[in-house]
Amino acid sequence: MFTVTIARFDLYPQEEPWGYCVGFNVSLSNGRSFYRDTVVPLEKASNKTDEEIVQVAWNMMEADILAEVDRLKGKSPVVGQVWV
Repeated sequence: MFTVTIARFDLYPQEEPWGYCVGFNVSLSNGRSFYRDTVVPLEKASNKTDEEIVQVAWNMMEADILAEVDRLKGKSPVVGQVWV
């Protein structure tokens, strides 16, 4: 099981933007987590709502995110372990 949270949504770069940077935080039930982002070009974002732009970004990143979830889901948690 994993949770995806939108962690970033802004024009990129700030000076002379050419797209929307959309970032996703992904948290797995075993305590592992990671971040991925992508830039949706303004041409693809034209006439779309913020939610539709996020969906475009998700479609661009979904395969990579799911592959990383598969890679990490079998690993033991590291964060929070007592280190001796």
